Amino acid sequence: MATVNSNVQSGNRIVLTFDSNVIGFAQSFTLNEDYSPEPALGIGDIAPLEYVPTMARYQVHVQKMVMQKETLRTYGIQFENANDALSGRVFDILILDKLTGDMLKKIGGCTYASGNVELRKNAIVMSTVSFFALSVSGAGL
Repeated sequence: MATVNSNVQSGNRIVLTFDSNVIGFAQSFTLNEDYSPEPALGIGDIAPLEYVPTMARYQVHVQKMVMQKETLRTYGIQFENANDALSGRVFDILILDKLTGDMLKKIGGCTYASGNVELRKNAIVMSTVSFFALSVSGAGL
């Protein structure tokens, strides 16, 4: 009897939305979660009793193909210049299951941090961007 391969999560079964817009031709997506644990020590102790989280830092890196009529700037996600950066725009990134539409992960309160464009001979133009986020939720990934 035929069955469906469903044990492993695949990028082919995921949809990324930035500020409710599906961003096409994304090549990679990386979410880094850092809780900055600090050792709890007493005077005269060299071994920590525990590690205490001190600050949550969420950083997202995305690499995508640059299309002629669709850029992250056209969606208002990437800043045009320094004055545009002062607008204070934030947005959410959702990672959705392509088959069911279920939310796998929500990265909330994202702010554009940095980006670059890579031009190489005989290659598609690529853009890499980084965001900082205020929150992360969802246990799907």
